[in-house]
Amino acid sequence: MITKLNFSPQTQQFWQTLTETQKLAPFQTYEWHRNWQKVFISEYDELLILTNQKVIAPLMRNNSTVFFAGGMEISDYMDFIGDGKSVEEFILELLPYLKEKQMSNVILNNIPQDSRVLNFFRNQSSAKIKQEDTTPMVDLPNDWETYVSSLERKARHELRRKLRKFEAQYTEIKVEQSKNLEKDIVVLIELMRLNPDKNVFFTPTMRHFFQTLPSTFPDALTLHVLTIQKQPAAAVLCFENQDEVFLYNSGFDEVRFSGSGFYVKAMHIKQSIEKGKKRYNFLQGSERYKYELGGKDFLVYNITVGL
Repeated sequence: MITKLNFSPQTQQFWQTLTETQKLAPFQTYEWHRNWQKVFISEYDELLILTNQKVIAPLMRNNSTVFFAGGMEISDYMDFIGDGKSVEEFILELLPYLKEKQMSNVILNNIPQDSRVLNFFRNQSSAKIKQEDTTPMVDLPNDWETYVSSLERKARHELRRKLRKFEAQYTEIKVEQSKNLEKDIVVLIELMRLNPDKNVFFTPTMRHFFQTLPSTFPDALTLHVLTIQKQPAAAVLCFENQDEVFLYNSGFDEVRFSGSGFYVKAMHIKQSIEKGKKRYNFLQGSERYKYELGGKDFLVYNITVGL
């Protein structure tokens, strides 16, 4: 039987129990969804955190259409929370439940290519599936030189050339991890806003959401800032677990410090290798630099189902 959950310590414990054997992206955690709901509560008609005691579906409703909660534009992966075959059994319960509640459509965005949800709907004639984006990622070896050598010949040559050029052009270059995320995330936001598209993206509400991330993820969130002669030139905001780095957002001042965006990402990959990370996930987008740094496509899909 499907029931609704509220955000509570009991729901948090249940959520964590379901995910003990899974390595979730940050966008699939209880903490992400709780924080998103608090900031963006006015942007949907109803929050629908549904469960059958084996799987959790973090959903929301606008009119008679059901979507994933968590923010499509800020969550690179979205999925049901549960293990294996339980997810497919849950969907068989979920669709009649939503239809009974007078829902007419389900739109599921940012479904990763290895999701059991995607696997289920591939066999359903009522579902329309299309590729939405890609999240390139690269497996990391044990040392920097092995990583550089693993790149394709042209990419390897370009990486070395760009690093040499940048280090010859500027002095007092440092890439350091922030020790004060609450303060330095403002530096990141201001660097991101130098991009006209990102400037539009940063509404007051979105700015507030970003500023809540350090307190929401005190152990998983990192910010590395590139400074040149003590001036912020670029920054990368990442989520990290034991083995994987998720490059969530970056900002850079290409006008004053040409090449700073590429440089900070390359140096952060180097630092991640030195920390023993096994994978670097560039998250959504097919920007050229991701492939130049060794990224291989991992796709995300959109699923639309009529009820």
